[in-house]
Amino acid sequence: MSGLDYLPLYDERSQLYCSREHPLFSRPDDGLTEADLAAADAVAPGYRLPPQAQALQQRLTPAATASDREGIAFLILSGRYIGYLPDHFAAGWVAQGMMRPLLPDVCSYDAPLALAVRKGRRANLVLERFLQELERSA
Repeated sequence: MSGLDYLPLYDERSQLYCSREHPLFSRPDDGLTEADLAAADAVAPGYRLPPQAQALQQRLTPAATASDREGIAFLILSGRYIGYLPDHFAAGWVAQGMMRPLLPDVCSYDAPLALAVRKGRRANLVLERFLQELERSA
C-alpha cells in the first residue's frame, strides 16, 4: 500500500499437511501423486494468499474453509482434510507424529513476512526503538 513502509522480516515456508488419521498419512511420498492430493478433501484458507500459494491451493479440492491457521490445523487434525500450514506452526504436531507434510518438494511455498508502518508517522520512541532492534537483528 502506498501509505506504508515495509521492513522485511523473513520468509515463512508452508507445506501441505495431513494428520495421522488421514488415509494419505501412511502412504509414502513416492507412492503419492498430485491426483491423489486433488481427490482428497482440503481445507481452504478464508484469507488472501500470495500468488504461488494460490496456484498450489487451486490444485486441491476445497471442502471446508477456515479463517485462521488454528482453524486450518484443527480441521487437518480431524483426519478429514489436508491443508497448508506454515512449518513452524505445524512443527509440534509433526514432532508428535500427529501430522506430516505431503510431497514437500512439490507442495510448499515461501511467503515473505514484513512489518508495515505508516509513512510520515509521528515520532514514537517505543516504535522507533523496536524498529532499530529489528533492523539490527536482521
